[in-house]
Amino acid sequence: MVPQDPLPGPEDVPGARTLTRSTTEKHIAGVSGGLGRYFGIDPVIFRVGFGAATLVMTLLTPFVRQWPALAMLPDALEAYFRPTAGLTAFAFLPWAGFVFAGGFLGVLLDRARTGDAERRLNLAFGAGGLALAGAAYAGSFLPTLYSRSDFWTTSPSFFLIRLGILTTAIGAAYAWERRPGGLEKWSPFQQLGRTSLFIYWIHVEMVYGLISLRIHHALRLPWAWAAFVLFSVFMLFCSIWKDRFVGRWRERRLQAPGSGLRLRGLRSLRGG
Repeated sequence: MVPQDPLPGPEDVPGARTLTRSTTEKHIAGVSGGLGRYFGIDPVIFRVGFGAATLVMTLLTPFVRQWPALAMLPDALEAYFRPTAGLTAFAFLPWAGFVFAGGFLGVLLDRARTGDAERRLNLAFGAGGLALAGAAYAGSFLPTLYSRSDFWTTSPSFFLIRLGILTTAIGAAYAWERRPGGLEKWSPFQQLGRTSLFIYWIHVEMVYGLISLRIHHALRLPWAWAAFVLFSVFMLFCSIWKDRFVGRWRERRLQAPGSGLRLRGLRSLRGG
């Protein structure tokens, strides 16, 4: 076979623009810098956009849930914008706001290049998160700006209370990890972080599914707190069990007859 010349890529065409991650403006894995370079816009604008998108999604949720035009959509599509019985308990708004809020906080964390800056930032997260949650809680008692809004589902106050608590948790986790000797000890935060996707996957069914259906809206506040603590411990146990199960499974795969041949075959396919 005669080798053929590779087709020219965008980088080979004079004047062509390629959308790639930036290697210098790396605050969200270089994504903001890459977008800014591609569109010719300051990357800071994209970062500010994360914070703005969080507020917009939060404040628009009550309006979107009441929008009459949603009733004309098929139920499967309508459920993406407001919960529909039998289809979903969650909707795009306001939950997507947490994604952009996390991106905004991640930008701030990535900008802390020194130990002192990191400590100051996490202290600010702890204090700022408490202030945000407290202000949002106080604001929930003020007259609402919306014609119809439910505190537990569409209220911006409830969203900001949760965001404040989560932000405070970042500072608390940092303080826990930085305690004397903390970096050398086993950490439940690191354990849960390594298996976060697995924990998210199983907790949805356990908390919102049929497993806990009998106790939905049936527990008084003290019992609800007790259930929360027990469930958190159970999630930690599941995380540890998952890691041990995967570790043992991998050991058995390596010890099985022919495993060396399979590994060599995979390396040859990968060019190693």
